[in-house]
Amino acid sequence: MDKCKKFRDLILTDYIDAQLDGVSKAQVQEHLHQCATCQAFFLEVKNKLIVPFEKAPHQPVPTHLWGIIEERIRQGHSRVSVVDFIRGWIEGITFPRLVPALASLIMVVFIGSTVFVNQQVKQAQDWEGGTYLAYILSSTGVSVPVNNHDLGTPIEQYFL
Repeated sequence: MDKCKKFRDLILTDYIDAQLDGVSKAQVQEHLHQCATCQAFFLEVKNKLIVPFEKAPHQPVPTHLWGIIEERIRQGHSRVSVVDFIRGWIEGITFPRLVPALASLIMVVFIGSTVFVNQQVKQAQDWEGGTYLAYILSSTGVSVPVNNHDLGTPIEQYFL
C-alpha cells in the first residue's frame, strides 16, 4: 500500500504534468497496468484535472505577473516555520524585563490562592464548631452521672 501511495503522489504531481524522466515514467505506467486501484485513481484525476482544461484557450501570462509570482515564491520560502515561531515566542518570554513580571504574577496568584483556601477552611471549621456548639446548647440538658459524680449538662460532659 505504501508503494501505491508513492505512485499516487507521482501521478498527482509530475506524471500528470509530464515532468517525469523516462525511467520513472515507465515505472508509473507499469504500476498502472498492474494496479486497478491506482489506474482508477489516475482516470479520476485525469477527468477532473486535465479534461476540463483541454479545450481552454492558452493565454500568455504577462511579464509583470511572473515577477510578482516569483517574488511571492521567494517570500514563501523565507517564512518562519511553526517551530521557529514557537521558539521565538518562548525566547520573547525569557526577555529580561518579562521574567520578573511573570515571576511576580505567579507569586501573587500562589499567595492569593493559599490565603483564599486557608480562609475557606477556617470558615468551614468555624461553621462546624458553631453548629456543634449550637447543637449541644440546644440539648435538653439531661445530666448523666459518671462514677457517681454528676457532670451536669452535656457541654460539661464534653469538656470534662
